[in-house]
Amino acid sequence: MLKVGLTGGVACGKSTVAEVLRLKGCEVVDADRLGHEAIEPGGLAYQAVIAEFGKDIVNHAGKIVRPKLAAIVFGNPKKLARLNAIVHPAIVELIERRCRIALRRKPRGILVVDAALILEAGMDKRLQKIVVVDCDPEQQVERFVERGQGDAQEARRRIAAQIPRAERLARADYVVKSTGSIEQTRERAEELYEELMKLV
Repeated sequence: MLKVGLTGGVACGKSTVAEVLRLKGCEVVDADRLGHEAIEPGGLAYQAVIAEFGKDIVNHAGKIVRPKLAAIVFGNPKKLARLNAIVHPAIVELIERRCRIALRRKPRGILVVDAALILEAGMDKRLQKIVVVDCDPEQQVERFVERGQGDAQEARRRIAAQIPRAERLARADYVVKSTGSIEQTRERAEELYEELMKLV
């Protein structure tokens, strides 16, 4: 099975590419979802996150309130680094579990790990190919605001918290340009699938 990492900056269109690959028959592991799972009650990183950031981030039901946690770490590089040091190993463990299940179910084919922080978490060392979805930074900001995820200042803060665009592109085996319409991005994702299938 070919293991592929799919990454990109905030609001770059990564989810669109992941959906195309899923529809084409790839096994897609959503690392963002696993990140949420890791900090759910009973999750691999739950206790450590509360120990680090305090009980004020927990609601009456015992769940970590992610916007409260985000407000603490975004814009504070030291706290963000601390959170990542706790959560990334848990996400990597959950991804590895999903990969083992997928491999048993479908030994041949393509497994795609869809994760914004593949490079930051060092996951790229466990994968055979890295795909970066890329667009102009100002377009990222526009999309972020249009989706109601926050204002332009918040978008720029999130972008700044990720690995620099130039480094991400330098470490890519494939780049999918998501500048333009969503239809064009889907077409490029289909072309990517054809290229990846040559390696299976």
